[in-house]
Amino acid sequence: MVNNKINKIFSCKKPESHTVITSLTVPGGIVTHTKDICNSLNKYFSSVCDRLVQVLEKFDPRDFVRYCAPTNSASMLCTPTDPFEIHKVLVTNPQV
Repeated sequence: MVNNKINKIFSCKKPESHTVITSLTVPGGIVTHTKDICNSLNKYFSSVCDRLVQVLEKFDPRDFVRYCAPTNSASMLCTPTDPFEIHKVLVTNPQV
């Protein structure tokens, strides 16, 4: 009960959708059967990427260099770790 109130206040949980689609206009007409509506929506949403590939500008995978600042050779990246990873390093590297 309390969690539901907290979720509602802080929007931690998406509200449930109760929208019912009774008909859908598709190329070639209108579908009203639940299975046909589902299949039509699946067909539409599963083809979004294919349609985007056709209309978006082609690019070279190295194009990101145009948008990123040059790297700083004096910088370093640290990723989070946990006690298990530290233990593994200590056990497998006797020099440490």
